[in-house]
Amino acid sequence: MKEKFTALLIVQLMLLNAALIVVSESHAEQTPPEIYIAPKHYMAEKLHEIFNITVNIRNLQASHKAISVQFRVQYDASLLEAVDAYEGPFIKQFGNTYFIKYIEDDPYYGPNVLIGIQLLPNETGHWITFPDGSGTLATITFKATSQPSGGPLQSILQLNDTILTDDSIEEIPHTTVSGVYTISALTFTYEPLVPSAGEVVTFSLKEPENHVPIIYKWDFGDGVIVNTTKPTVTHMYKTPGDYNVTLTCIIEGAKTSTTKTISIKLYPPSPLEIDMDVSQICFPGEIVEFNILIKHYGERVDPDTLSALLYYNGGIYANLTATIQRIDIGLYRINYRIPNTAEAGTYTLLVDARYYIVKGTCIKSFAISPTLTQWNARLLFINGTIATISTDVGIIKIGVEAINFTLVGINGTVAYISSTLGTIMAGVNDINATLVRLDGTVAYINSTVGPLVTPIRNINLTVTEIKRDMATGQMVATIQTTLGTIKGYVEDVNDGGLATINTEIGMVKTNISTLLQRVPEKPPTVDMTPSWVAAIFAILAFLAVIFLLLKKK
Repeated sequence: MKEKFTALLIVQLMLLNAALIVVSESHAEQTPPEIYIAPKHYMAEKLHEIFNITVNIRNLQASHKAISVQFRVQYDASLLEAVDAYEGPFIKQFGNTYFIKYIEDDPYYGPNVLIGIQLLPNETGHWITFPDGSGTLATITFKATSQPSGGPLQSILQLNDTILTDDSIEEIPHTTVSGVYTISALTFTYEPLVPSAGEVVTFSLKEPENHVPIIYKWDFGDGVIVNTTKPTVTHMYKTPGDYNVTLTCIIEGAKTSTTKTISIKLYPPSPLEIDMDVSQICFPGEIVEFNILIKHYGERVDPDTLSALLYYNGGIYANLTATIQRIDIGLYRINYRIPNTAEAGTYTLLVDARYYIVKGTCIKSFAISPTLTQWNARLLFINGTIATISTDVGIIKIGVEAINFTLVGINGTVAYISSTLGTIMAGVNDINATLVRLDGTVAYINSTVGPLVTPIRNINLTVTEIKRDMATGQMVATIQTTLGTIKGYVEDVNDGGLATINTEIGMVKTNISTLLQRVPEKPPTVDMTPSWVAAIFAILAFLAVIFLLLKKK
């Protein structure tokens, strides 16, 4: 009896253990699906920022035989605007779907986005494949419509009225997880943190990457108001004190504002930094360029006023303020043509600038040299009335009327030019030197700096080739010079090899004895005198008689 009871107890325990295992496995299989919002917490930074949230599902199994889902996402309409909604890819991967959306303000649910998705049956009215796994049901686009100035504001993105049904129109048990939306407070920063009167203060705020155009209205509290589309602006306070700075962001008519109090201390302001770039040596008639750079606390700034005076011999030589040109922020240029009558000596350029209440000054000196000769001047080219010249002190530009160019000599490819500032060298190509006439041993030349008559040896005139023209029997000479190549006919050659050559620009005399040895002789000619003609006819008559005799035989 005891043995039977023990055996029965063992069987009962085994059956109970098996039942527990089945219940456990059944419970694991029936882990309910979950509908949730992602990201769980979205943080917006600016008014009218546009962003997306997704409504997703997980733990859905094919055994649930789900064919439809419905849900609402409730939100705070004072902070957000629902822009649109789109179907996600999850359910429609299992067949054709019907998607509906409504953005509404329901009397019971309040502002919400209502979405429904139906998996359609096949042509027989049945479902073969059911959704399985996890994925996105829908995407909803929101826009931030309000931004606080005192602190962040939140809105619960509440999932509500969620319905998940199977093919028998029975509701499938499920859980939900809602989301949270937060928009940060409007704020801005400024530096330096302890600014002083006369010091530039930079105000800035972080701007979202994707946003509609924003107008930033800055009221600096001292009567100055600036409207800009840039998130960074600078301002300078003239006097110490506490100022209420108000920033208002305006986007498509919507506004949000914030105010901070900034304390301006009384410290000696740092002066403007002014740098100038001035040539050390200049020349009468030269067109010089002075460059000016203005900075404050290391940043380039445009001053409120800027003046430039040129001093010489203890007095003002010229006021150059009207010639100042702005190139970029804080960068300016002066183009000045030194008078032709400027005396040699030291000149001083003085620049003064004012930026709000901050001032700055800079002084630079340069020398005017009376001559170019000692500076190895070389003319590069002439463009209109401006000559560009290379010297030991750099490239300079001078008006041609200021230096009265005269071509005084040529030696090979180098031209020598006389000017009121001394002798200048140039390449013959740089002054467009052209050979216009030859007269014996003399060459006539034109150039952009005037004419020149010079011996032909100075242009390296050389006959490089002589050929006989077979049609005319004349000898043709190819002549090479530093000003180009020309051709001509050899008219006469004396016993010493001195030839007279006729070219299209005149006659030239030069020695060609070394080239004559390579010129071919004239082609042989036939002297057709009457005796020769009679002999030829006699031979032809003899040949004709022989031909007739041979034909009779």
